[in-house]
Amino acid sequence: MSSREKCEYKFRIQPTVNDDGKTVISINDMVPGPSINVCMNDIIVVEVENRIPDQDIALHWHGVEQKGTPFMDGVPMVTQCPIGFGSKYKYAFRASKPGTFFYHADSVQHQSDGIFGALIVNQPAPFEPHVDLYHYDRSEEHTLIIAADFPETLTGNLEDLSEIKPVALNINGDTDIAK
Repeated sequence: MSSREKCEYKFRIQPTVNDDGKTVISINDMVPGPSINVCMNDIIVVEVENRIPDQDIALHWHGVEQKGTPFMDGVPMVTQCPIGFGSKYKYAFRASKPGTFFYHADSVQHQSDGIFGALIVNQPAPFEPHVDLYHYDRSEEHTLIIAADFPETLTGNLEDLSEIKPVALNINGDTDIAK
């Protein structure tokens, strides 16, 4: 297998006003958050800074096996303490199997408001069955991140959230193409 490289990311999670004036929760001012694109066996290190006032957060790496690092799974009060406002937490784990995965906030409200993104683990060319079909890595061009777009921010909302319905689909951060 390939040698391990350390792939480091810094995520600043905070409320942001997007182009249409709606408040969202963004990662580095992006919804969805930045893609994590690594190779199999790389060590992924993500430093998360929580800038959401009065809110705790945690990130879950959906589909990523946490063999040897169960405390990096992102389940608050089970595998880790939540990341409080103004605090930082550093996730570190190995990309142990190839595939297209995603990361998201453990809280459904935070996830619905924008804390999610793609996580792509590429395998070495000798093990890639489709290596002859393309000349370069096009995973960034062909990755779709689809989410519901709600009319208001759900984070910190004390109303009955079951009554708030999505108004559009968010496809790679664009809601206009799916209305």
